Parts: sequence; structure tokens; C-alpha cells
Amino acid sequence: ASHISFKRREKAMSVLPGLTAVYGLLLVGMTVSACIQKSEHKICYVLGAALFLISDGMILLSMLGASFPCLGFLIMLTYYAAQYLLNFPTLRHSRKTSGIEYRS
Repeated sequence: ASHISFKRREKAMSVLPGLTAVYGLLLVGMTVSACIQKSEHKICYVLGAALFLISDGMILLSMLGASFPCLGFLIMLTYYAAQYLLNFPTLRHSRKTSGIEYRS
């Protein structure tokens, strides 16, 4: 962002803590929502939400300067695992209703 004027960059950076707080609240809301599900797939939602929090936590750590071996790989692994778990019940349901056989 070197082409952005100093004043605009400073203004954008002043909004960042508020946006980060809002995003954090959304993540907590997602986790709470997963925990109060009354679905047969509740465990998928809870694990998916937890992995999403872990993934974003590692992104935050890397933005704060932390680094350890395979950080990028671990971020993406937890992210894709979270996406799979959060979408698994929907995928399974759509396969059942479309007549496609599902095998575990």
C-alpha cells in the first residue's frame, strides 16, 4: 500500500482495531451458534467452528510477527478442515435427496 497517501493510510489503520473487534465478535457468535445447535450433526458444527477459530488465530499470530515451521500449511489445513466440517451436513443431505449414494 505504498502508493496510498500517509493520511489515508493512517486513517485506514485507525479503523482496523474496530474492524478486528467486530470480526472477533462474529467468530465468537459463530462458535456459540455451533454449540447451541440441536442437530444430529452438532459435532461437525462445533469442530468446524473451533478449527476456524484456530485458523484465524494462527493468521493473527503471523500478522503479529510470530513464525514457526509449516505455519502457512497449518493455517490452510485447519481452514479447509473447518470448511469441510461446516458443510458436511449440507453435502450429505443434498446427496440423500438427489439420489446419489453416500459412502462414509
